[in-house]
Amino acid sequence: MHSFILSITLLFFSSVYAGEQFTYFSVKQQSNAKSVALPIPIFAPQETPLFDRIAAGFSDYRLRAGDAAARVLAGNTLSAVGGLSGIGFSLVRDFGGFSINANRQLAPDLFDDDRWLIVDELTIMIDASDYLGGLRDDGVIDISETNLAAFAGIAFKRTYRLTHFANSYSEGLTKDYEKLIFPFKWFRPSHFQQLAPYEYLEKEDSLSVRAGGVVSAPIGGGLAVGAGVLASFERSAKLTLQSLGPDDQAGPLERLRISYTSEKSAAVAAQAKLQADFLGILKLTLFAYDFEYSLSSSQTWNLTLDDPSLHRLSEHSDPILEKGINAVVKLRTPNLDDLAPYIVSSETRKQETMKSRYAALIIGGKKEQATEHIQTVKNNVVRSFFKHNFLKQRQVQNILSRLVSELFSNFLKLPTLVNNAAIENKRISLEYEAVKNLIEDKEDLDLIDPSERISLRIMHEATVSTKSSKMRDYFSSYLSYYSGADPAIVRLLDEGHLRPPYQFQTNFQVSQAGILNISKTSVEALHRIFDNICETKPKNKLYRFRSLFNFCKWKLQADLRRYLLEVFHQEIALSSYRDCSKVTKWYMRASKKRALLESCMRSVSRRDENQALSIVPMWRLKDLLNEVVTQSKDRIDLYSLFGLSNVHAYGQVSASKEEGLPIRAMFKEGLWHGLGVVDAAKKENLRREPASVIE
Repeated sequence: MHSFILSITLLFFSSVYAGEQFTYFSVKQQSNAKSVALPIPIFAPQETPLFDRIAAGFSDYRLRAGDAAARVLAGNTLSAVGGLSGIGFSLVRDFGGFSINANRQLAPDLFDDDRWLIVDELTIMIDASDYLGGLRDDGVIDISETNLAAFAGIAFKRTYRLTHFANSYSEGLTKDYEKLIFPFKWFRPSHFQQLAPYEYLEKEDSLSVRAGGVVSAPIGGGLAVGAGVLASFERSAKLTLQSLGPDDQAGPLERLRISYTSEKSAAVAAQAKLQADFLGILKLTLFAYDFEYSLSSSQTWNLTLDDPSLHRLSEHSDPILEKGINAVVKLRTPNLDDLAPYIVSSETRKQETMKSRYAALIIGGKKEQATEHIQTVKNNVVRSFFKHNFLKQRQVQNILSRLVSELFSNFLKLPTLVNNAAIENKRISLEYEAVKNLIEDKEDLDLIDPSERISLRIMHEATVSTKSSKMRDYFSSYLSYYSGADPAIVRLLDEGHLRPPYQFQTNFQVSQAGILNISKTSVEALHRIFDNICETKPKNKLYRFRSLFNFCKWKLQADLRRYLLEVFHQEIALSSYRDCSKVTKWYMRASKKRALLESCMRSVSRRDENQALSIVPMWRLKDLLNEVVTQSKDRIDLYSLFGLSNVHAYGQVSASKEEGLPIRAMFKEGLWHGLGVVDAAKKENLRREPASVIE
């Protein structure tokens, strides 16, 4: 087995890397390599060698999974709706060069009281520096210590996720372990016909640069310093398979829906860049302000296959269809001519991302702003949507790690990053239907049509990776203010019964009525909301630091004033300006003339109230939302601003128990308003979410 894997690895290097010129390493001749099993290449020509490694090194996976399930059955409890719902187990194994994390979670099926939902997730993680270090040690490549350190923090992740069903809780914990450890088998086109109704499969590749962490920074003499744990991944390709059931709105003989997304990105940075030879570009920014602009394009194909098509795939009797589907399954760009008869809708998405990044000694931060233009096409009808995403990130960093990083960077000239003890993210996603970018063009969205054309999602998330009591208290405080999680998990956290990393996420989905509620609320009431936001803040490091530099009420009231001015007033004509100027010409004092001129122009430009209450000035709304989310202290602020009935909150918190078992609590508050106008359009375009899956 080892010699076979070695041959495959060397064959891969010979065929793919032959003739390639690498910046940071060189490939040795095949004859110089040691006859030992090597870490598999990141972009292997096929998946079988990887899973052969897993099969050889994890032959007891059924026994280990059975033992883990038995422990859960013996000691875990269940609250079917909300509360502590960490039902499942994880298996972790390091194979040298890559590692796997197999996780099985269970939840009640919301649509069938006698059935349970199983979500099996296998994550394969390949760290670039570990992988290249292994190839160097095995004599496959030549790479210096300094160049190897340059790859620290870069990782490749492949995730398989299978959603299937069980007839009972115990069966869900104990059935089909092969789907958990060897999920690739269910992505073979010849097996599509065997998928059960409502089963849902996902396969995703992602690249990452660790968020403030370096895996290892060798400094000579056998010394190395370890750092970061937290990583930020950017998806490069994703495949989903949905097996339709009797209650799905399927076409004639339709059995399987396939969605394939491929994303490509190019970036130019103003400062330090490090190119990774096979994973992309590693950028470092340390104690500097850096601006970068990137453009990414993604293409999506949505396919549908009927029973005869699946039968031809299983019999290998349609080579053209099999060729196209094989490309999609392997996350490659297919030949559209091969799949043209099966395409039911097409979508082209262009994404512009503008980022500004800053860092400080202990508190670091990153703001990200993204705009997506989404066009859906169905039956020759084109619909255009814009989606604007804004990110505010704050980091609490380990000061020793920061100072060591400074030493590496300034004196040893090694490319290092810093470990984050905690990361706090606040995201805004603003979606609307329009033919052009209203924020960029500074124009209004007129919602006189009662149909839903705008939606908003605000997400708060926090991750703590250290056992520090201060960071645990910070996480507990954040959880209490921003979530409706069961108090039991907060109590377990406060009493020290949970282990890091602690992860928390809450989504606030705001309907169109919630956005219009801002202009329908009196200015006095809005000022009271702002007073509440600014007067009391949670006692934790991030808020104390922020309060030193922000003029909270002044900023909120100024953004509100500009927003309402655009809502209730339209552009004034030159003739109206001249008429107002005539009224003020008899006054000598400049201040008096200016005040009268402004009063006259406001009166002339005033919109009818019914018309005004349907107007949303998008660029002003963006500014107001950014400031509200930055300053808000808890979820009550959002309920007050948008109206309690117009906000649906949902999320989860996760950690590990003392014995190492994962635990997760899911929660929700408010009325369900859907997932936004873009997802609503996608569903109309036959892009359904999997049956019974809870976000």
